[in-house]
Amino acid sequence: MSEFKHVDKSAMLHLLEHAGDAGKDLIKSLLQLYESNTPGILSKMKEDIDSSSMGDLCQQAHSLKSSSMSLGAFKMAEVSASIENVLMKKQNREIEFFQEKLNELNQLFPITIEELEQ
Repeated sequence: MSEFKHVDKSAMLHLLEHAGDAGKDLIKSLLQLYESNTPGILSKMKEDIDSSSMGDLCQQAHSLKSSSMSLGAFKMAEVSASIENVLMKKQNREIEFFQEKLNELNQLFPITIEELEQ
């Protein structure tokens, strides 16, 4: 059995338990949505950082945090939450902070997908 470093499979097991016969199809659909929607969110986050649209960045970070948490992609959720928390608390951060966090998300995403699909 593989050791997961970026994903907590208990979230998907919880979905399976509560969705009954439709559980596997539901998880498959959620994974497909996550895999297809996340690159667009990451791209939009880059645009928001580049244009200093911090309100929009906060919304994208919240969206990514929520979708990641629902699938147990806790590392993606953690990094997204760190962006959202800084913006919600109106803490002054250099733009490099957000660029570094976005780079981290871009690196985590393919690893996360790989773990989610196992």
